[in-house]
Amino acid sequence: MYVCGVTVYDYCHLGHARSALVFDMIRRYLEYSGYTVKFVKNFTDVDDKIIKRANEQGVSCEEITFKYIQAYYEDMGKLGIRQASIEPKATDHMTDIIHLTERLVKKGRRRAAIPRRAVPHLPQNCASCADRLPQLGQDSNCPETAIAAPTIRAP
Repeated sequence: MYVCGVTVYDYCHLGHARSALVFDMIRRYLEYSGYTVKFVKNFTDVDDKIIKRANEQGVSCEEITFKYIQAYYEDMGKLGIRQASIEPKATDHMTDIIHLTERLVKKGRRRAAIPRRAVPHLPQNCASCADRLPQLGQDSNCPETAIAAPTIRAP
């Protein structure tokens, strides 16, 4: 069972606890029912918010993520939530993530997309434009200038 975990730039909030509790209960029920469960929950340890927090505090991103991963374990432990079987960090698998994304794009199962925050002037009513990135800017509801999809490159 795979579950997206938290982005570790701050302390946990109620939403983190809710998600952890729900999936811990599902895992426990499956185990109670006789299933062997391999439960994988990642930590997103690469994000603009992490970089910003590290810069604000004058420390490395690794120090920030370590601190908040430890806080996550402490908080979830107090709630009686068991750790996942495997808890990978995104930064440990960046090459794998990039290669998988490239394969999905080549197979037509995923398209490169522009995050809305990267294009702040993109109108909220422009959702239909996302499906037509090459034509972006030709619709009256879209920005006047076409925006090219980003290229994904391995480090």
